[in-house]
Amino acid sequence: MMHNTNDKSNTDNAPGVTESITRITVTTKSNINATYAAGSDASGGGIGSADSVSDSTNSATAMVDAESSTGGTEVSIDVVAYKARKAKRKKETKRRTYYTILIISIIIFAICAANVLHDIYTRRQGQDFYSNLATHVEPSVVEEAEESPPPIDFDALRDIYPDIIGWISCVGPGIDLPIVQTSDDDFYLSHLPNGEKNKMGSIFLHYRNASDFSDVNTMVFGHNMKTGDMFGNLKDYHNQAFYEEHPVMTIYIPGKEFVLELISGYTLDSAYEVPPMSFEDASAFEVYIQNIIRRSHFKSDVEVNYGDRIVCLVTCTPASDNTRFIVVGKLNEVK
Repeated sequence: MMHNTNDKSNTDNAPGVTESITRITVTTKSNINATYAAGSDASGGGIGSADSVSDSTNSATAMVDAESSTGGTEVSIDVVAYKARKAKRKKETKRRTYYTILIISIIIFAICAANVLHDIYTRRQGQDFYSNLATHVEPSVVEEAEESPPPIDFDALRDIYPDIIGWISCVGPGIDLPIVQTSDDDFYLSHLPNGEKNKMGSIFLHYRNASDFSDVNTMVFGHNMKTGDMFGNLKDYHNQAFYEEHPVMTIYIPGKEFVLELISGYTLDSAYEVPPMSFEDASAFEVYIQNIIRRSHFKSDVEVNYGDRIVCLVTCTPASDNTRFIVVGKLNEVK
């Protein structure tokens, strides 16, 4: 009997049982004290037995497995939900960015389209105005000085547009326009002779010049329009062949006609250089004439002497805001 009891005691302390108890202790935290107590009773031969220890081991293991399984599922669900929310936020951000860019692009396009349409409208408006105004000049306008000047009814023109003081014409660059003058040089940069605001502006005389072209140097200004309107075609005088085809222009004022024999077409930076409107003496005049002839894009055989009157036709260039292209001519009155 003693032998059997010892065998049972040995069975209670079998390695398998000890390993089970150890595994329970390691794998479960919440039940560690209970497991430890169960192990102590089993090894002491008290209440616990190998079977009961095995049952408790299985139960504890099942609890641990259940807890682990449940916790893992919860963690997995949380991660999936987080990733889904993150993806949704990212998608919403992309959608908002797309619509923001789309709206901004539409606004920019609308503004650009409105500006283009406005430019087209104002240009057409200016062209129509000058076309209608040209009906006051006979269609036989030519640049040859020998031919009779077309009759221009300055009285009728000035009754409607009081600032008109003359008319300039040249077939080559397509110039057939009135010349206006007022008390400053800003207004007609952006207004038609009728006073209406327009980007084409007007051909205007410098406010300090005499309206009868009696000054030594008379300055006439006009925009360089991309369409060729106003003084937009003066740039063609960069070419010698063009000059040779159109070497003169015609200027009319009430009761007089002038032929403008072109002598130079040159470029200057108005920030550092301004054409003089008067000269101290013959030497200063000759220096100026020689300078502009030397810088001219075309060569002219016209002789200019001290005492002659000259006219500068001034327009802007695309090179810079301060750059000007100036076509200069000798003014001769037709008797």
